[in-house]
Amino acid sequence: FLSCSFSIHVFSLLASAFTLIAHHALAQVLYGALYVPFALLALWSLYAASTTNPGAVPMGARPIPANLAAESDSIVTERDPNRGGMRRR
Repeated sequence: FLSCSFSIHVFSLLASAFTLIAHHALAQVLYGALYVPFALLALWSLYAASTTNPGAVPMGARPIPANLAAESDSIVTERDPNRGGMRRR
């Protein structure tokens, strides 16, 4: 059920807390304020992605109207030599 990736994320969260920053107060504050929330969001996202049916269609989803679908098929993008980005033709 839980993947190796999930285990590695949990291990890194715990190892960094108990060994790498155990004696630095500022590092612990930054760790608790920045790293832990993002790590928990990453773990939740990993869990949600691994338990979600990949072929599921959300309730209330409707097909794209034919006129918009045809319009998006005709849009061509190409590199803009002047600005270095992409542009529509």
